[in-house]
Amino acid sequence: MNTANYVFWFFVITLLIWLVVLVWALINLFKREDLSLVAKAFWTLIIISFPILGLIVYVIIRKRL
Repeated sequence: MNTANYVFWFFVITLLIWLVVLVWALINLFKREDLSLVAKAFWTLIIISFPILGLIVYVIIRKRL
């Protein structure tokens, strides 16, 4: 395999991991009963608007909410 193949598979695997975490975060967010609808909408907007940073922030502070 050449370098281009390694780079391609690295990005494919990274994208799949990101998608799994994204889906998990959104499912987790909407299953929570302790957040209001406005808070859920806010977090959804943050996670979608800032994909990587939004997910990191949500995962780090979700237990404190």
